[in-house]
Amino acid sequence: EPNAPLALVAEWADRGVALPEGVVFGGVVVANDWGGNFYRSIVVEDESGAVEVNIALYALHNLYPIGARVAIRAEGLSAMTYEGVVQVGRAPSPWNDYRVEPIGVPAEIDRRVVVVGNPTEEEPVEPMVCRVGELTEQMCGRVVRVEGLRYVGTDTDWGSNAYASTSYRLFS
Repeated sequence: EPNAPLALVAEWADRGVALPEGVVFGGVVVANDWGGNFYRSIVVEDESGAVEVNIALYALHNLYPIGARVAIRAEGLSAMTYEGVVQVGRAPSPWNDYRVEPIGVPAEIDRRVVVVGNPTEEEPVEPMVCRVGELTEQMCGRVVRVEGLRYVGTDTDWGSNAYASTSYRLFS
């Protein structure tokens, strides 16, 4: 059973120490690799926040579908913040100063990340609805729908990405 809110995991992030013995956090899977936006990770959310759990497997959407409830045995894992999102995984390698490493051995993954409830149609994953001015740093990693936005630009610019793997689009 989960015994720690995700907000507590966020407090441990960036301390550079392993998560303490006996810590189990849980929540609902709100993002996985189904759409190609998350590579070898799932995002778990509860009422207090969200964390990205790095797992060294592919096709995680088959193991951890959107809406599944999971419990994560976190003792000995590390938590860090990367671009505002709290990530959980193994301690980073000495040459990797900004990200946790994925939980890698299948037996360890099975022991640490456990599905405790399957998704149901009665409890669909719903985004938190907000406006731009209501966004806070604590919401980083959570599923939100920002209302009141419109794209400022031309239709031909929307899908273009001429020089890089990232693009900037202006909304107002």
